[in-house]
Order: sequence, then structure tokens, then C-alpha cells
Amino acid sequence: MNSQLLEDFYEAQRQTAPTEPVLAWVQNVCTRWQSDEAMASRALLKRSAVNRMLSIIEERWVSQGGKEQDRPAILKENLSLEEWKVVATVQKILQPFKVASKQLQGEGISGKRSTSGGFDEYFQVVEMLLDHLELAVQGVIIEENDDHIMEEVHLFDDMDAKTRKLLKIYIKLG
Repeated sequence: MNSQLLEDFYEAQRQTAPTEPVLAWVQNVCTRWQSDEAMASRALLKRSAVNRMLSIIEERWVSQGGKEQDRPAILKENLSLEEWKVVATVQKILQPFKVASKQLQGEGISGKRSTSGGFDEYFQVVEMLLDHLELAVQGVIIEENDDHIMEEVHLFDDMDAKTRKLLKIYIKLG
């Protein structure tokens, strides 16, 4: 991300949530296991700032004459409501992998909720993740709510058939 876009993103965060910390943009790093989940989480956390950033860029373009040949390429990247739903769904699908990775790193104390990371713990976690993916293909995941109670979450509600099909393919191909 170039320095002007980054500064626009920071400014948008200051405008939309002045009391919250200004955070950097998270980019995908193919060698980092959790970068897709981190990217989706940050985008969802800073969604209003992302939208404001695009408005700032568009306002600047219009004030400079608004010629189509000078239109900033980033303005083509404005996500629709449907696309934001996909980002949220992908984040929900990837979240258990993040939790499992952190748990299996462990604290070296056997029997604690945060596991020791022993080899015998891996099979249970892999089985849980496979179950999670099988449910996700059906459009359901099990998630802890704010009251710390596990509940079913329907992933594909309010999504069109084409988007549901693409997400199912994404889950299967992983």
C-alpha cells in the first residue's frame, strides 16, 4: 500500500473513531498461516474507516477535476454489502484455525485449558477443525456468543445463491 493510501486510511480512522487506536492495514503474507484471518478481522474492525477512506479519495479526485482517466484505481475496490458479508463469513470460517494454532502452541502445562501443545493433542484439534469445515460447507458453524454459550450461526443467510456456491467451493478447496 503506498504512503498516500496509508495516510488516507489513518486519517479515515481518526475521523470515524477518534478515541480508538489507529491501526495499520493487514496484508496477506502467503507464508503466515493466519494472515487471511487477520486481514479479514482487521477489515471488519475498520470497515467504517475503509469506507471513509474511499470517500476521502473520491472527494479529492472530484475536487481535482474528476476526469475519468485520472480516477484512482482504488475506487474500483469499494466493497458491496454482499462482499462485506463474504469477508465476515470467511473470517468466521478461519477463526477456529487461529484459535487452534494458538492453543497448540501451548504454555507447556499439561491439563490447562490452554494446552501444552503435546503431540497427543493434535488429533483432537484436527478432528474438530474437520467437523467445523464439514458444517461450514452446509452453511453452519458453532460459535461462542457474548454470554459464552455455544450456538449455531448460519453463514449463508441473506446471501444470493451464486455467492453461497462460491463460498462452498472456497471451503472445500481451502
